[in-house]
Amino acid sequence: MSGQRSMWKTLAVWVGVFVVILFIVHTVMVSATRKRLEAELAYLKSKGELLTLRELVGPKIPDAENGAVIYEQAFQMMKLPQMQNHVEAITAFDPATTDAQEWVKISPSLAKVQPIFVIAANAQERSKCQFDVDWDAGAAAVFPHYADLRKLVRLLAVDAVAKARARKSEEAINSLKLAYRLNRSIENDPILIGLLVQIVMIRIANNAMRSCTEQANFSENSAKMLYDELGKIDLPRGLVRAMQGERALGIWCFNNIGPQGGMMGSGFDPTKYVSSYPLRPLFNLDRATYLRLMRQQVEQSRFSCLEMKRRGITPVLDPDVPKYAVVSRILFPVFTRARFTTDSAIAEIAIARVWLAICAYKDRFGSYPDSMKELRSKLGWKLPVDPYSGKDLVYARTQDGFTIYSLGPNMKDDGGIEMPSDTSDPNVAGDIVWECRLRQGQ
Repeated sequence: MSGQRSMWKTLAVWVGVFVVILFIVHTVMVSATRKRLEAELAYLKSKGELLTLRELVGPKIPDAENGAVIYEQAFQMMKLPQMQNHVEAITAFDPATTDAQEWVKISPSLAKVQPIFVIAANAQERSKCQFDVDWDAGAAAVFPHYADLRKLVRLLAVDAVAKARARKSEEAINSLKLAYRLNRSIENDPILIGLLVQIVMIRIANNAMRSCTEQANFSENSAKMLYDELGKIDLPRGLVRAMQGERALGIWCFNNIGPQGGMMGSGFDPTKYVSSYPLRPLFNLDRATYLRLMRQQVEQSRFSCLEMKRRGITPVLDPDVPKYAVVSRILFPVFTRARFTTDSAIAEIAIARVWLAICAYKDRFGSYPDSMKELRSKLGWKLPVDPYSGKDLVYARTQDGFTIYSLGPNMKDDGGIEMPSDTSDPNVAGDIVWECRLRQGQ
């Protein structure tokens, strides 16, 4: 009996020793991983990086200076019962249609929404714009103005094409100018969804601009005004801010994970427990991994795709996130298309500006140029280059118009074969192509 007691006592001692050793090892691991995390944070702060959304947004803009206050009036008018049917009819309308009867049907609705455009123009008279967003709410922040802005740019796009069809070129130009300037209202929002909304709005306005130039002749001054307006859109800066904002949002998520809230909604949610003390070393490593990978994303976002190629930098579009980094693995997939989409949009802006330069050339000289060299030398504008090549965009006259294209993400001239619209693979064959078919008599 005494032998059994001695055995259990010895076992208890060894278990106690094991627990103490385990506790010491765990404590050392917590300390070591915390130091690794603190070192990553210290490095970012030493570089002057802003690590919260509130810091990135900056101080609140007074209402008297804030264009968002006036934009909200336009949004409220769009939602009035007597206006809603007209707004919905226009936003559902396809401005590419050539059916004259369809344009006749939509005309009364376009007439009704003109006061909305007047309010939007007043909003754009103010140099600052900051919509009311609770940035401290982190992942719970909402952005209802994004949907309103998308709707407003669609109204302006249809209105511009309608006026071009009626040969009211200057009025069409004014609607296009308002459409392009909508981007300024959210250009400082440090969030990826804001950047993607900007790109959507640019593409809607660009499509309308192309339709307008095929319906009516633009004067050189009008084309130059839109050319300059497009030149003010700074998507490279927007990409950097978006990556900085997404990093800040990730930091917010890490800071707010715990037993009371995870990241996966209802049901079993492992992210509720990753910050518990037993798992603290892995959680610290997860946070440090996220900061390191996001530092790469932010640093790479500062370089153009061409500069990255020249420096031999391989884009980290889909980083290899360790399996233990549970939260990082949830956060990272959202970034895989961001760079691809932004670079494509930058190329589209360059194409749109050259398109407008060609319209100006035609107004001055009576015909389209035969080459980019002729366009550049005779028009005298500082034309943008293809962001994928650093050289002139490819331009060619065709039998019934002309074609402009960028080499696209694969940085190869594929002969003007259009890149698939549903891809995010930077190696896929194809170019970013715009074609203009001349109207009879042009």
